[in-house]
Amino acid sequence: MRLAIPARHADLLQEGATIEISRPDAEGEATGKLVKLYPELDNNRVIADVEVDGLKTGYVNERFLVRVPIGERHAFSCPQRPFPPAMGWTSSRLR
Repeated sequence: MRLAIPARHADLLQEGATIEISRPDAEGEATGKLVKLYPELDNNRVIADVEVDGLKTGYVNERFLVRVPIGERHAFSCPQRPFPPAMGWTSSRLR
């Protein structure tokens, strides 16, 4: 499968990454592996080849919903319930 991904994400893509693909020929999703990134931009998009097992060959120029790993974020999250607001403020003490 060949993908055209916006150029702003080109620096964040890595060969070998797992790509999730929504397939119209099967229920659920399929996963593929990013095998090749082409360095040339086409219409402000980077072209990438993805290997997907079991994908039918009749989907030329079709659009698929794909999830591409373009970065990670670190966050600290906690449930809201243990921190009741007091005088309009919600606060907690971290150790």
